[in-house]
Amino acid sequence: MSSRGKIRTPDGRVVDVVGKEWQYGRWWSKKIDQFNRELYSFRNPMPVEKGGETREHHFKRIVSALWPEDGPKPFVWHPWAERMLEASCANQYLAVAGCASSGKTDFFAVWAIVNFISAPYDTMVLVTSTTLKDSRKRIWGSIRDYWQAAPPLPGKLVDSM
Repeated sequence: MSSRGKIRTPDGRVVDVVGKEWQYGRWWSKKIDQFNRELYSFRNPMPVEKGGETREHHFKRIVSALWPEDGPKPFVWHPWAERMLEASCANQYLAVAGCASSGKTDFFAVWAIVNFISAPYDTMVLVTSTTLKDSRKRIWGSIRDYWQAAPPLPGKLVDSM
């Protein structure tokens, strides 16, 4: 193509690429930081065959940015967390049962937060526990702890139970 800063894509579209870069099967403005690219791509994944990555890939990158290994509350990956991630990405609705100390609470606290911050107007997360009082020690307590340990996030966590 002869026009400067423009290219023709395989599907025939003409794209102005000045100030843009190609990543995850999309052209991105260079003004969009990596964290927001990961959030958008987690919510709107491009198929791998078109240059994208899996939702699992984007989720792990988001989690690593928010709760790094050297942070105040790191998220620790283990085989059960990997299985919960795969199942969560594959299913719109999911119920999980498992033994105590299998990481369900921490994984789904992080899953809830990442889903919320990637699309706050399109996300509803329902969590349950045995009693309201117990939820503060379990899932709600974990959501609160991860929220507070993350860098400042959009929105406000209202802890009024």
